[in-house]
Amino acid sequence: MVQNVGAFVCGFVIAFYYSWMLTLVCLAFVPFIVITMALMMSIFTGSVGDEEQKALEGAGKIATEATINIRTVADLGREDAFAQKYEHNTTS
Repeated sequence: MVQNVGAFVCGFVIAFYYSWMLTLVCLAFVPFIVITMALMMSIFTGSVGDEEQKALEGAGKIATEATINIRTVADLGREDAFAQKYEHNTTS
């Protein structure tokens, strides 16, 4: 957050230094920058990524189970079943 605000302020200082018209162009993009920053913060804080986190946890459990019991899985020929379960969890 601090990095984004610092870059924003630095951009305006440079724009004022070189040309006031460049500053007006920068001001036109402020709403897009704010919306993008809000989306990034919501993704990074996890409010959007909760479903993805749960899916990855399920996929991790399947991968762990398959690797711990690799001999049993190979003897029973269940590699494809575990691969399909893993793929289903990562795409959901």
